[in-house]
Amino acid sequence: MRIRHVLFTHVLFCILVAFVAWTNPAIAQVPWADDPNLTLGDVTQPLPEEAPVPAATQYRHVAGSAFVPLYADSGVTYGTKGCTYMTSATHLFMNYSLNLPTNSTVTYVRLYFNDTAATDGTLQLAQYDDGLGYSYLATVTTTGSGGLGSTTLTGLNIPLDYVNYSYVMYWMPGVSGSTMQLCGFRVGYLTPAVFADGFESGDASAWSATVP
Repeated sequence: MRIRHVLFTHVLFCILVAFVAWTNPAIAQVPWADDPNLTLGDVTQPLPEEAPVPAATQYRHVAGSAFVPLYADSGVTYGTKGCTYMTSATHLFMNYSLNLPTNSTVTYVRLYFNDTAATDGTLQLAQYDDGLGYSYLATVTTTGSGGLGSTTLTGLNIPLDYVNYSYVMYWMPGVSGSTMQLCGFRVGYLTPAVFADGFESGDASAWSATVP
């Protein structure tokens, strides 16, 4: 009895498989290029070479109260709203370390001040050579004696070499007292463009084996 049941089940399964195969014939596989049901799209165009990202002006903006005196007897006093002035009769010098990204190029300097004095104050972009020497790369002064104002020096092209030099903004008010207040400065600078050396485009003409 058990053998009959097994045989009957097997025969029934074979009949079912044959029926399914007959009602759903296998679809013949053809190469995609010969398949009439496929529609070819537009021919893919090669991607254009990416141009170097153009350098954009960036800024470093610092309040006058961030400056530090060069001498202990300078008598620096906070004015108001970020401005500061010096009260000593001598040693009227303050500076601020200018730390910009490597290989930056300074393009302009703007001085913010509160000047009611008869003389003008002076802000210098100074370059120091580790005790061997120094040079002033840019100079901007206050103007008039009407109080709050700003003076901008444009058209600069000063590359900064932090490997061999250090840089500071050097303030000389020229007169002590609240009539000459340093309120801040802003430096505009450029950083090197991304892939400007041709790395991505494959142009190696700007490459060099020289180690900076």
